[in-house]
Amino acid sequence: MGLGLLLRARCRPGTTLHEVVVGLQDRFAPKPDHVYGHDREPPRAASVVVHPGAEPLRVSMAPGDVAVFQAKTSTVGPGFHAWLVEQLERWATHASARFEPAPDDDPTRGDETGWFARRYRAALEAAFLEWLQSMAKSVVEWLDGTNTNVKLCLPTEAPDVAGFDTNRVEVAALLQAIVRHAEPHLDTQFAALQHASEFTDSRRR
Repeated sequence: MGLGLLLRARCRPGTTLHEVVVGLQDRFAPKPDHVYGHDREPPRAASVVVHPGAEPLRVSMAPGDVAVFQAKTSTVGPGFHAWLVEQLERWATHASARFEPAPDDDPTRGDETGWFARRYRAALEAAFLEWLQSMAKSVVEWLDGTNTNVKLCLPTEAPDVAGFDTNRVEVAALLQAIVRHAEPHLDTQFAALQHASEFTDSRRR
């Protein structure tokens, strides 16, 4: 469960998975042990570490010299999501590849946030806030039962973390605060998105 990318790029005829991975290594992970092959030899897919806090970027080749990129970005955040799209586009320019555009009637195809197709920052942030709110609600509901084995990952410099007791009641209170905090921001972000959409539509008329 999470937000991410599933993008397809048409490469030069005869492009191999190895060539794609080497091109990505130059941007993300120059050390050979940061790339892992999957399946058979030669591998049909590979994973490339792009951020210490993110799950690896999975790369595979589809028929027709198409490179397929899969990434989960919600573990890091909207800034990482936007950065990863930018880096993949830079790779495509260098490799003479072309990403398949999202259709006009479905701008979230390949990118649930719509960032790849439209570059609406408000929509990107709103999608992540909505996901965070949904996750927090799910965990709060889970904690309503007898489940007590809960661990939280919090930055050491976060306010009010010192002495925080990660018992069921305290965790639930923290997550409920996240839900409440997200709601007004979601309203603001969606309003900004609606304004941007109306402006774009008016320019098209």
